[in-house]
Parts: sequence; C-alpha cells; structure tokens
Amino acid sequence: MHKVLVLFWVYISGVVAYAQFDSIIPLPIVTIEGEEKVTINSTGEQIISSEKIATSPAINVAEAISWAPGIYLQDYGGIGGLKTVSNRGFSGNYTSVFMDGYQIENVQATQVDLSTLDSRMAESVSFTTNRSFNNLTPASAYISPHSLTVNSQLVDSNYTKVGFLTGSFGLISPNVSLNQKLHSNHLVHVTSDLSYANGSYDFNYKNGTENLKGSRNGADVKRLNTFLNYQYTIRDSVSLTAFYKYSKQQQGLPGAVIFYNPTTGQSLENESNQFNVSLKNERNRLRWKSTIGYNTHLTKYEDSTYLNSDGFLKSDYANSSYLLSAVGNYNITKSTKIATAFDIKHTNLEIQDEVFRNALVYYLGIESKYKSVKGSAFTTFQKTQDQLNNEVNFNREDIGGGATLSWFPIPASTLKLYTSFGHYVRYPNFQELYYQRVSGTIIPESLNSFYLGSSYLFTSKNRRINTAISGDFFRNNVKDKIISIPTQNLFVWSTLNLGRVEITGIELNTEVNFKVDSNNHLSTSFSYTYQQALDVTNKNSTVYGHQIAYTPFELFKTLISYSFKKSTFSYSSMYSGFRYALGENKEENLLPAWTTHNLSFAQSFMVKSVSTTLSLKANNISNQNYAVIKNFPMPGRHYYISIQIII
Repeated sequence: MHKVLVLFWVYISGVVAYAQFDSIIPLPIVTIEGEEKVTINSTGEQIISSEKIATSPAINVAEAISWAPGIYLQDYGGIGGLKTVSNRGFSGNYTSVFMDGYQIENVQATQVDLSTLDSRMAESVSFTTNRSFNNLTPASAYISPHSLTVNSQLVDSNYTKVGFLTGSFGLISPNVSLNQKLHSNHLVHVTSDLSYANGSYDFNYKNGTENLKGSRNGADVKRLNTFLNYQYTIRDSVSLTAFYKYSKQQQGLPGAVIFYNPTTGQSLENESNQFNVSLKNERNRLRWKSTIGYNTHLTKYEDSTYLNSDGFLKSDYANSSYLLSAVGNYNITKSTKIATAFDIKHTNLEIQDEVFRNALVYYLGIESKYKSVKGSAFTTFQKTQDQLNNEVNFNREDIGGGATLSWFPIPASTLKLYTSFGHYVRYPNFQELYYQRVSGTIIPESLNSFYLGSSYLFTSKNRRINTAISGDFFRNNVKDKIISIPTQNLFVWSTLNLGRVEITGIELNTEVNFKVDSNNHLSTSFSYTYQQALDVTNKNSTVYGHQIAYTPFELFKTLISYSFKKSTFSYSSMYSGFRYALGENKEENLLPAWTTHNLSFAQSFMVKSVSTTLSLKANNISNQNYAVIKNFPMPGRHYYISIQIII
C-alpha cells in the first residue's frame, strides 16, 4: 500500500503545483560500460565508449557524438566555436543533455554548447530517442524527443587519472580525475579540466567568386570545468547523491569572414554553477527519486569596435534558477510498469529589464510487454509564464505525448520491427525572446514526429563475426519552427518563426565486428542519412518547397578500426551534402558538399600497476577547405596528441 501512496504523492504534488502555479511568488536573486564499437541499438540508443572516443577525431563531447548515425554537428569553426547537434532536422534545442543522471542546462539559450564538455572525462556518450523508465528520468526530459547522456568514470573503486592534451591552435589542456571510496557507503568522484588555446588557423575560403585567404583570429579560449559527484548509500535500496558543476570560459568571438575583416574585437565570458541533491529509492517493484537544484549563469559580452558615443558595447546577462523534481515508477506486474514525474522551476533573468519565468512540467507513462511485442505510451503537460517588469509577457500551457511499439515477428530471431510517434511543443528561450535581433514576436514551436524501422543482429557460429543492420524512415511535421542564424558573430543571432516545415528522410546503418583471434580485432561502421526539410508555409511564397537553412540533404559516415593487442589504428571519414545558408535555394546561398578524412592511433601499456594510454590524432588530413556555417571557415589539417595515466 505504501508503494501506491508514494506514486500518489508524486501525482498529487504535480496537481497541487499546477493549482498554485499562477500564484507563485518570484524568489529574490540569490550520466556505461566500455565497448570497442559504436553501438547501433534498435531501442533508440546509440553508445560511443571511451575506447572509441580515444581513437576517434574527437576531443570534446560534441565531436564524439557526431560520429553516431544520423547526427549532424552544427560547428561554427575552430576549437572555441559553438558546437550543437542536430538529428533528423531537429535543432539542438530538442536534445536535453545529462551527466550522471543530472540535466546540464543553459538557462539562457536552452541548448548546451557541447564543445565545453571534455570527452576525456567520459566513460561513454550516448544519444537516445526512446527513454526507458529504468533511468528515473525527470519530467522535463520528456518534452524533448532526444537526450544526450555523458556517463563519467564513477565506479566502486579507488583510482586517480591524470592527462595532458596538446596540439594545433596552441592547445594546452591538462585534466585530472579522482575516484575515492570512503568506507563502505561513501563514494566521491571529482574531475577537472583546464584548456587554453589561441584558436588561430589559416584558411582558404571561397566566397562567391572570390577566394579568401588569411588567418582565423579572435577564436582564443580559456576554459575551466570542474565536476563533483558524491554518493552516500544509506541502505541497500536508498541513496543520497549530490552533483556540482562549475564552468568558466573566456573566449574571443570570431566574426564572419567578409570584407576581409580579420577580427571582430568581440569577446564573451560565461560562468555557471549548478548544484543538485537527490534522494533515491530503488526497490524491486517501486523506484523513486526526488531532486532539488540551483543553477546560476552569468554572461558578459563586449564589443570594443561598436559604433556608439562610448566607442564600445558591454552587456551583462545574469540568470538564476531553482528546481524541484520528483519521479517514480512502479512495476504493476513483471511485464507492466507505470511512471509519473513532475518538475517545478523558477528562473530569473537580469538584463535592462527583469524577467521571471515559472515553469511546470508533468509526465505520466506506461510500459508493457506481451510475448514478442513491447509498447509504451506517455503524456506530458507543461505550463510556462514569463513576467517582464511585473507584467505577464508570455503565458502558455500545452499537452504533449507519444507512443512506441516494437515487435519480434519471427520467434528465436533477432529481426525487430519498431515504430514511434510523438507530439512535442518547444517554448522559446530567453535568448530567443529577449536578446537582440528578434524578428517580430517569437511563438512556441510544435512538432509531430514519426518513424518506422527495422533492425537485425547476426552472430556467426564461431562467434567471431557480429553484424548489426538497421534502417529507419522518418517524418517530422513542424509548425512555427524557430530558426536562429548567426549574423556578424556567434553572440548576435537573427531569430524568426517559419510557419510550417516538413522533414522526411531515411537512415541506414551497418556495423560489422570481426574478431580474428584474441589479439586481432577489426570493426567497421557505415551510416547514411538522406533528409528533406522543406518550408511549406505559403504556396505563393518564393521559398515554398525549398530546403530550410543549414540542413544538408545527405550525410555519410565511415569508421574503420583495427586493434592488435593494445594498439589501435583508426580511419574515419564524414561526408556532408550540399545545403543552403538561407531559405531561398539559389546559387548565391549554396554551400557545397564537403568530406573530411581522419587518422588516429592509440597505444596502451602497463608499467607495474600504472596504466598509460598515448593517443595521436590527425584530422582533416586532406586539408579540405569548407564551412559548416557560411562565412565561418573550418580549420584545415590539424593534429592532437594526448597521454592519460591511471594509478
């Protein structure tokens, strides 16, 4: 009976929160086991292990996950450039980011700059489409169709890990991790990384009929990240956890390469603190988790060349947010479980005006399995209200939800069929509503998402060859799609709504792993994505039926890795088809297709009880000249070398 009461408490708490929502008073200012491959998982999860990251071109989480099938990296150039992910035409705002079970947030812009997360701290990085109840995921995660999870090396043992990374762009980056088990029920994990780079590189960029050559300057970066995890096991099924994240970054803002302007004189500083405490109970049939959180974010923008009476521009943006969250699930039977959750959040923004945002998200879901069929369904309710100078400026409430179904049609076979549908509503964030260059009033974006696919896993009789094949068809209908495009730099953006966008595509993935013997292992992975993301707002418009900005028609990725004992050689390539910089699909807006090729080598060895790994990476070895975003050229050939020592 007490198990039902716990779930009832979560439900009633959400209802009470909604009833009291309009009277909330603004407060004063005060996330796998290592594997040797990219895992294609038909449940909607794609996993990249630390071993694969070490032999990939990646030095941050953004570059690591970009090698998962279907992921397109929105890269604004260089080591300090903004990096977010897009999947099947979705913007980065549709991907919630987690680390060790806690959501990493940018309370100003919603989407997280994934280049700020060092890949060396990750045991694995995963990208998930369908979430499992087993993860006790907060309600806010279900209003986004995708989640990206970084799992740190938090284990039940003692170790110290130190490392050093250097290479092109004047990069110098030490890192350290400490995992300590205190007595039998206390566990502490601390990781920190420091990065410095001048960010300079030469470029050769074609702009229309002109070839621009020069050095890319103004992309310098200084960054410090520190993460702290603490876990106290009260008894077998009950634990108390605490999570703290501190991040500070100072960087130059490289401008668009136009008019032969080598620098912009603009800089950006971000400093954030995040603190969460959770109490979790994981019994056999009843599991629940309650969380409180506090988050601050300070942004300072400076333009020393701004044309005003002062001769410069300085802008400060300060945020603070408070979170109360609860989630619980209960196994009704061995094959059926239910889940419910709610999040209450209060956020404050200080600019020239003062903005308060109160948000409530409620979630209810069910998951069941019968023989070879498994299905789940969920519904969400979200309500958000903004107050600008004590007057209501934005007030919305919406219902979302979705369902998934999977089926093994042939007994004792690994052939799997699956389908999913979801309805989501994304509210504009602070940056889209209250910062510069907003084209009119930005309204919420709604999305209907559908995909249908199949997968097949094959293992040879001698178990030396493992093959995974999957294929998906997807269709996404978006209403009032929010589009943000950088203007002269990476802080000033132009934001507008597109009335209707239809996204249609296919995704094909193949992975083969061949174990020759105990010392030799070969793995290959190929993925192909074709997508059309068409503006279908107005049939009388000149852009009707045109591909929306910065969405390539095709993506093709290749990963080949050969391991001999403790040495690993890898080759990777990525092809991005042509796309357009604006909604008008004409020649002057065309961005040509590009292909990059990369090589890497990793060597591990033991000296007594000390494990050491040396990695060498050579990226874009063909020195391809290209730009993901128009007038923001990417670097040519560049190199990294790193060493990691575990004691």
